[in-house]
Amino acid sequence: MNKKLILGSLSMMALLAVSCGTTNKNNVSDTVAEASSKAVDVEGQWGIVSVVVNDTLSVNPGENDRPGEPYILFKDGDYYVATGCNSIRGSYTLSGDSIAMGAGASTMMACPDMRVEDMVKMVLPEIRTVDLVNDSVMRLNSGASAYISLLRSNMPVE
Repeated sequence: MNKKLILGSLSMMALLAVSCGTTNKNNVSDTVAEASSKAVDVEGQWGIVSVVVNDTLSVNPGENDRPGEPYILFKDGDYYVATGCNSIRGSYTLSGDSIAMGAGASTMMACPDMRVEDMVKMVLPEIRTVDLVNDSVMRLNSGASAYISLLRSNMPVE
């Protein structure tokens, strides 16, 4: 009789523990799904602050670039990159903080300094995620160590 009572009590505790654990897992899953479903707002024009390919290869656009360039414009599922020399156009899809940048078409003019353009072309196809800070600073991250740092522009979007 005593064994039946002990087994019954253990069974009830196990059932209670499993039901509590399942509820907790569902709550965590719901929270994660809700957070990942909220898309980052990338729409607008973003000035390129830096392009990092790896620990030894990077560029910080500066005084040698045309005023207001280089930049990336995101609008209605399309992106446009002005590098200060050539331009690149393509499409993108956004899901939560994940972004897929489609292969872009580019103009092909020769320019005296093409460092920004060359590095953007290296990094852009590898971009996988977006980090947005205060709606004014954005970082496009590759699956490796490459990234593009951007600053929201006050330029009107056409």
